[in-house]
Amino acid sequence: MHASQLAELGGWLTLQSQSIDHEQLALMLSDRYWSASKCRSQRWDNALRMFAQDLELENSTHNPWPAISIVTEEIIFSELLTRVWSAVLTQNSDQSESSKDIFAIVHGILIAHVESRSRAFKLLLSVPKWAEPTAEKLNQLRRSIERWTDMLLSQLPNRQAARIFAFCEKRFDDFAASDQPIPNDVKQKAQKMLAASLSTDLQRLASRFPANPELNHKIADGILACLPKHSFAMMELPKSVWMLQIQSYQKNTEDLVQQLLDDKQVDYLNV
Repeated sequence: MHASQLAELGGWLTLQSQSIDHEQLALMLSDRYWSASKCRSQRWDNALRMFAQDLELENSTHNPWPAISIVTEEIIFSELLTRVWSAVLTQNSDQSESSKDIFAIVHGILIAHVESRSRAFKLLLSVPKWAEPTAEKLNQLRRSIERWTDMLLSQLPNRQAARIFAFCEKRFDDFAASDQPIPNDVKQKAQKMLAASLSTDLQRLASRFPANPELNHKIADGILACLPKHSFAMMELPKSVWMLQIQSYQKNTEDLVQQLLDDKQVDYLNV
């Protein structure tokens, strides 16, 4: 799964933030979203350290910049989802222990993400002249994702909770101030147009290769597990998210069938 699809999921979540099921949410986050995000951050940091060592070698014949570009692109794309999902989970926050656990989890993931992002852009400061177009493309991607993130965050109902996850609080305030009260049907059409525009822009900016497709898939799957399954049929999911949900249903069915076969075999051996 490409990280651009995670960004697309982040955009869709802002439209469905009120449908989140907060029951046992902290447990779900610890089991899926948190573990996959932590593993991905560790992979990023290991790769970035290796890249830094490669760049220190004066006579190295190895060119690390294509790999640096792929990893940095994934960090930039997926930060949209990290910030949006963190904001969504704190929309209904209170002083309960469960809410505090959720905030601690998402805050820790965001800090690790920001640290990886800083390491990646520190490497770009030493980009050779012949690789400057690659660095400029990544910088353009960064600016676009930051702007999209702040715009999407401004769509959430609890703006005070969402504001702390914005890249630029002033830009967030500008987006929030421009959102005038409109009828629900008009607002829904506007939000769909916004999601479609985001999807088009993401496809334009994305390269072909993901750095950690399996972990991106697990992160998205962990988020979808927190949404009410009975309402998926009524939600207009992006195509990539629909496919992910179908794959999740298929895997759950395969696991259930395998468990039934294992239980049947045990019963047969005990006869």
